[in-house]
Amino acid sequence: MAKGDMPNISDQDLGSIMTRVHHLERGLASLSQDMRDGFANVTKQIEGSRQPPYQLWGIMVTVMIGLASFVWWVVTDRQNTSAEQTANALKHVSELIRDIDQNMVSQKEFTLTTERGREYRVQVAENIATMRADLQRQIDEIKKAQGDTYTVRDAIMEIKSRQRELEETILNR
Repeated sequence: MAKGDMPNISDQDLGSIMTRVHHLERGLASLSQDMRDGFANVTKQIEGSRQPPYQLWGIMVTVMIGLASFVWWVVTDRQNTSAEQTANALKHVSELIRDIDQNMVSQKEFTLTTERGREYRVQVAENIATMRADLQRQIDEIKKAQGDTYTVRDAIMEIKSRQRELEETILNR
């Protein structure tokens, strides 16, 4: 078949293809609306619990990649569209979404992890405060010990002082 030639498609085949495309478009619109509603609910839950939204971003990116790959597949493979292939693609997308759901961290796990992190930070802060107090105590002990120590220099200075006193006493007699 030459590059510009159109294949002979009967009106019935064309109608069947148009119906399939119409159903795909409705399915995508419905899926898109369901995803928007789901994302809105997840956003409300995350905002309500004041948790960091990175879990939401992970879900959204994964779902968007899955949806984009599905749309890409539909657009690039539209010449071989059939009901079986469409059903297989939808099944594959649903399996991907199920895998994402199974691998996703639940809100309870996320909350527990956040609480453990908070406890860990408190414990680290307490340990640091204890270590600082211990170091300050050691520094104070060293300063006190140094102040209480009678050094060789001090002994030499005292001997010189006594020597001067003796010299003055001998000279003044």
